[in-house]
Amino acid sequence: MPITKPVTQPVTQPHTVPDTADQQQADYFMRLLTGRRGLIDQRLDGYRQKIAKAEAKGDADAVAGLRRLTRIAEQDRQAVDGLIDKLRRRFARRA
Repeated sequence: MPITKPVTQPVTQPHTVPDTADQQQADYFMRLLTGRRGLIDQRLDGYRQKIAKAEAKGDADAVAGLRRLTRIAEQDRQAVDGLIDKLRRRFARRA
């Protein structure tokens, strides 16, 4: 009885085919992060307006507190911007 070799299927590398699920997740998180960035920008605008009003009233304590909140919001914005930048670099749209 002759020995036959089993038929083998060609192995496809998973990284050779674009993973649409990963791209869809990246798109979702990009929308989420850009929305979050917009909310942070609105919050910063509000703080800046309140700082101007507090300065006009001469309320140094309120100004100091609002500036602290502004710094925290700016740090949040930098963190979100970093995440957005990393997503853009990792999932750059191919033309």
